[in-house]
Amino acid sequence: MRNCATAGRSWVRPRAETPSPAHEEIKRISKPNLFVLILLLLLVPLTVGCGGSGRKGIFLQLGGGIAPIYANQEWTSKVIRSREVINQSHHEATVISVLPVGNFKIGYGITEQLLVSFLSQRGKLSLSGGGITVFHKTDTPSLFVDIVIAESKYSPDEFPLSDSFSGSGGSVGIGYEFTKNWTVQANLSYGEHDFSGSEYVSTPTDPTEVSSSIGGFYEFFGNILANLARDGTTYDAKSTGYSLGFTISYIWY
Repeated sequence: MRNCATAGRSWVRPRAETPSPAHEEIKRISKPNLFVLILLLLLVPLTVGCGGSGRKGIFLQLGGGIAPIYANQEWTSKVIRSREVINQSHHEATVISVLPVGNFKIGYGITEQLLVSFLSQRGKLSLSGGGITVFHKTDTPSLFVDIVIAESKYSPDEFPLSDSFSGSGGSVGIGYEFTKNWTVQANLSYGEHDFSGSEYVSTPTDPTEVSSSIGGFYEFFGNILANLARDGTTYDAKSTGYSLGFTISYIWY
């Protein structure tokens, strides 16, 4: 016979508490994976832009690197006495070297992807001129291309009369803005240059053979006569140069 005191009662075994799905996920993350997760969270601000890269507006750029150079330089010299060529020689040389290169830009970002600028590149093959830069994306990281049309200067080796030839040139490059303000770039630069000039000689009389006063007299008037007679040496020179520059730059937007 059932006890009336227990009538209507039922005994239920206590149920163990079931962990929440979120708690189970946290437990399944090992310590190395947790470290990787935290690192990724810290790197997100470097790879995700917030409303654009800030390229629009005035900017300055400063960079440097190295540039392998290939150049062909040649010149013809003519020794002239009394307006007659008494000797003529031709010199030619090929230059291959690796030298430092630096660049400076100032410009304006028309949009987040299109920039116009003035470039000053300094090296054995120097450029000064205007160009455009086009970015693939509005945010970083982003690839970009760079085109410049410029005046070019080349510093020749072993040329007796001038330390630079002038001409026209340009460059085309491709680069990568790997994080905001920092870029790496490869540029192929080209320039064609020429030079014409003369150096005149004074009187053939050696001033050391006479007194200093007479020597000074001959030297002064000898220079005038040499210029009138065009006695001296004339040079006609030209060069063609290429450089492949690898640079890293910082841009102030």
